[in-house]
Amino acid sequence: MKNQNEAELFLLEQFENILDVLWCSENRMFVDELSVAKKEQKGSAKKEGMPDNPNSASTKTNQKKSEVTESVYTKEKRFKTSTSLKGDTLNLPKRQILQKHRKWEKAFKPLKLSEDDKHEEIIDIKQTVDFIAQTQIEQVIFKAKKREIYTLNLLIDHDKSMEIFSELIDEFVNAVQHYGVFVSVHLFYLDGAVICRDKSFKLRVDSLAHFSQKNSLTLIVSNCLSAAWKNNEIFQKIEALTKYSFCSIVQMLPSHLWLSTALGRGTQLTFKWDRVEVKAKNRTLYSDDESYFFTENQKLLKVPIIAFEPSAFHTWSSFVTQDRRFHISGMAFDNIELEEVPVYEFTGEERLEGFLENSTPEAKGLASYMANLPVSFDVARMIQEEKFSNTNITHLAEVFLGGIIKRVETKQSTRYLFRAEPRAYLKEFVSPYDAYELLEKFVSRNPNSSLNLSAFFANKQGIESIPIDEETLELMRLGIDIKKRMGGIDYDEAVQRESELETKLKKSKIKVVTPRSKRFQMGSEEREEEQPIHEVIINYDFEIAQTPVTVGEFRAFVEDDGYVTEAEKGDGAYVWDGKEWNNKKDASWKNPYFEQSDEHPVVCVSWNDAQAYIEWLNKKTGETYRLPTEAEWEFSCRAGTTTKWHFGDDENELEKYAWYGRNNGDGTESVATKEPNQWGLYDMHGNVWEWCLDDYEDNYNNTPRDGTGHKLEEKKYKSLRGGSWLNDAVYTRSSFRNWVNPANRDDDIGFRLLRTLP
Repeated sequence: MKNQNEAELFLLEQFENILDVLWCSENRMFVDELSVAKKEQKGSAKKEGMPDNPNSASTKTNQKKSEVTESVYTKEKRFKTSTSLKGDTLNLPKRQILQKHRKWEKAFKPLKLSEDDKHEEIIDIKQTVDFIAQTQIEQVIFKAKKREIYTLNLLIDHDKSMEIFSELIDEFVNAVQHYGVFVSVHLFYLDGAVICRDKSFKLRVDSLAHFSQKNSLTLIVSNCLSAAWKNNEIFQKIEALTKYSFCSIVQMLPSHLWLSTALGRGTQLTFKWDRVEVKAKNRTLYSDDESYFFTENQKLLKVPIIAFEPSAFHTWSSFVTQDRRFHISGMAFDNIELEEVPVYEFTGEERLEGFLENSTPEAKGLASYMANLPVSFDVARMIQEEKFSNTNITHLAEVFLGGIIKRVETKQSTRYLFRAEPRAYLKEFVSPYDAYELLEKFVSRNPNSSLNLSAFFANKQGIESIPIDEETLELMRLGIDIKKRMGGIDYDEAVQRESELETKLKKSKIKVVTPRSKRFQMGSEEREEEQPIHEVIINYDFEIAQTPVTVGEFRAFVEDDGYVTEAEKGDGAYVWDGKEWNNKKDASWKNPYFEQSDEHPVVCVSWNDAQAYIEWLNKKTGETYRLPTEAEWEFSCRAGTTTKWHFGDDENELEKYAWYGRNNGDGTESVATKEPNQWGLYDMHGNVWEWCLDDYEDNYNNTPRDGTGHKLEEKKYKSLRGGSWLNDAVYTRSSFRNWVNPANRDDDIGFRLLRTLP
């Protein structure tokens, strides 16, 4: 009897597996009957003493799960962790994003219910065959056509931080649309808290009645990181949607990061149904812990949260059908009023600490390799292929969204930059030989690259023959850094190539400005300090740098010369905390109290610091660089125009050309990430105030007409031009003048170079 039961149970399980591959609405009834038979067989088997299936869900739950995942790091104890993402992730190798389609299809199987269609009939083949066989009468028997019950609305968050999941979500959407589970699948997109029908956000959904179809289910697919989540706009939208549809959130991040997103503002609960209704509703969700956390009169928004994995979707699907055997995890929010969320700019150290504490070993491993290479999705996938084949897209998300990488938008492209402190720390955990091998492999795979790393470091590919674009420059600098870490002859080669590179960059960053006219009108009627408008004659040619001097350029000077800035001598610098200026003793060009990379303009440098840099540079290059005079600066900024800004008088256009208080307000941005003026000069408006050579005059009544500057020893102030990252638009005008003590070193003051041509 025992052997017979085991054999029958085995055959039933194998047959069910076959049906799982081919299941459809026509065999749903038979699958249900099979499940009943299987349960009866299991019950009989238990009576005979047969043990449970060791692969069953209940048995697996009781098994002890391994938590220890060995870390690749040994530098510090805190860099190791005993937790892993096992059970919280979907294994997704490169390009084959959504694997295990059968498991995903089975996850939605509980929703594959049907009802009789009152308006359409189909032939009942079984009844027809039986009738003909019994009566010998050829008559067709009809039955009501079955139709699906549920309608699904997929609401995709289109925030920039979701870019890493875009391929995965596209495949997921396509799969769900073809599973044949739902009456229909409707696709929507979230632009902030605005619901749209298209990715261009032109077709807005003005009425939520679109979500009120019969048995409507809505899945909001997001990582809950955008500003609209943080200030409760989306939670208010979800509350409105729950009047029409049963709403759940599909959280793309791994579960251990949920509380660090906007979901952390709620209380985590386990939901069950308060009462069974024909239509599932968020308001009928109930938790045994609800009375412990909330009072009866609190208005709660209850939302199930689904991890992006088949098992979580299977639980959700079963729960939606009001199967009382299933409970579901979610969040309850008791205060979703709109509020202004304070923006706190974390330091590089704080970002690194947060990443190390909250990330999995796999994510840390990826990050350590990525800290040695250019940051992009393609590079990350190459590292996964070569070094971490056990990692997946959730580990990539941990790295890209963990605060250690910054996204930089330009008109031409989107770039990702490793923040300075995390990169300096993480790169040390990878052998420089491993890092160089991967960097060389990446360069060789890039058909557009004119760089040969081996030839470059062996001095077989001269620096002058290599076109230095942004990508090539980054590759060179990364290669130099890795070679330096190797030591010995590799270090010597790297230092030599670095010197050649910096010399070439000094020349390439200078743009020759050939005046279209030898005259221009300086000043404006806007303020007394800018009056009178007067003609200035530029009777010579000069070169002016395309960008302000960067952190990387200034660092090269300090490391080579050993120079100590005035801020570092003990008095510090002034920094803006969002409300007022404060003198911070530890503030300097190295620590302006906001995050900077080598591509940012250097700040917290005095007029005298700028002179020291220029003196060093002139010795290095044999040139005669200096600061521009006010007249030269305004002439270059205007680029032949007479309007408020070089692009015109419309303030609304300023965002295209400048980083200033309206589109920034938190610190500097990388140079040359906004559009240039007509002469190819970047950041003439905004980003940083720029030191000028001149002593400041109250107005132009005594200003010389040749534009060469006017040195008066009795004057106490030096001129500043251009406006900065924290100023209103008016301060960025071409003619606006500012002045400070030459010893000032503020976190919004930098400088630009110029030299007169023979």
